[in-house]
Amino acid sequence: MKTIKTKFLGATAAALLFGAATAQVQAQNYQTSDLVLFFQNPTGLVGSTNQVFANLGSTATVFRDATTDSRFTLQNINTQLTAAFGADWANTTTLWGGAGAAWGNDPAEGNLLNRDPQATIYTTQRRSSVGTVGRANSAGFAFASTGGMQTVSSSMLAQNGVFVAGAPATVGSAAVVGLRPAPNQSIPLNNPVTGNSWLNGIAGNSVQQQGQVGTYGSFGSFDNVEFIWDLYRAQAVNDLAGQYGFGGARRSTEYLGTMTLSSNGDVGFTAVPEPSTYALLALAAAGLGAHVIRRRQK
Repeated sequence: MKTIKTKFLGATAAALLFGAATAQVQAQNYQTSDLVLFFQNPTGLVGSTNQVFANLGSTATVFRDATTDSRFTLQNINTQLTAAFGADWANTTTLWGGAGAAWGNDPAEGNLLNRDPQATIYTTQRRSSVGTVGRANSAGFAFASTGGMQTVSSSMLAQNGVFVAGAPATVGSAAVVGLRPAPNQSIPLNNPVTGNSWLNGIAGNSVQQQGQVGTYGSFGSFDNVEFIWDLYRAQAVNDLAGQYGFGGARRSTEYLGTMTLSSNGDVGFTAVPEPSTYALLALAAAGLGAHVIRRRQK
C-alpha cells in the first residue's frame, strides 16, 4: 500500500509538470492571427533563396490560452526543411528560425480578434540555454511606443502573407517558398523582415535562433532539441472592453511558454504552469519526502 502511494504521488507530480499524452492541434482555416514559424538560410550553401513557413495555429486558443501544464506536438516539418535546406539541416549553422503573428496594425480601431486588440504582437526570442521547464530563459523586451508596435505588426502581416500566398491556408500546413528578388520578399541577414522593422530595437538576432551542430539535449518531454525559443505576447492597448489582458501592462512582453524543434522535425510547445500547479507539485514532493522519512524512521 505504501508503494502504491509513492508511485501515485510521483506520477501526479510528473503529470502536473509535463501534462498528459502528447496532443495534436486540430486543423482549421487560417487566420492572420495564427502563429507562423519560419526558417531561412541566407548565407548557406543550400537553400539560400528559400524559406520554410509553418502555420502552428491560433495564437489565442493554442498558445495564449493553452491548457496549463500541457505539452503539444504541433506538427512535423522535417520534409519541408529537408527539401529547402538539405538533409543535414539540423546541423546547419547558417540556418535561422523564429515565429511571429499579429492580426492587424491599428489598435485604436477597437476591434478584437479572439479578444486580442490589433497590433498585439506574438513573437519568439531565443533561449540562452535549455534552462528550466516552465520558466523563461531569455530577457523579454519592451516596445518604446504603440507606433513601434504598429510597424512591427505590419511587417509580420507582410511576411506571413507570403505564406498565405504560397501554401494551403490551413493550420498544420507547411510550405517551402522560393523567394525571388522582389519588394517585400528580400531576406536581410538574420532578420525576416525588410528594413529590420521587426527587430525594432530588440537585441540583434534575438527573434530568431541560429542553428548549431549537435543538439541542446532534452527539454521536458521533448528530446534531441535543435532549436528552442521562448514565446511572448505584448499588447499595445489595455482598455478595450472584452480584451484579454484588460488593465494589464502595455508594450512589454508576457512569457507564454517555450517552443522547441527536434532533430526529427517535430515542433513542440510547453505551456507555463499556473502558480497553483507549482503549489500542487510542492505538495506532492512534500508528501513523497514525508513518506520516505516515515519509512526510514520505522
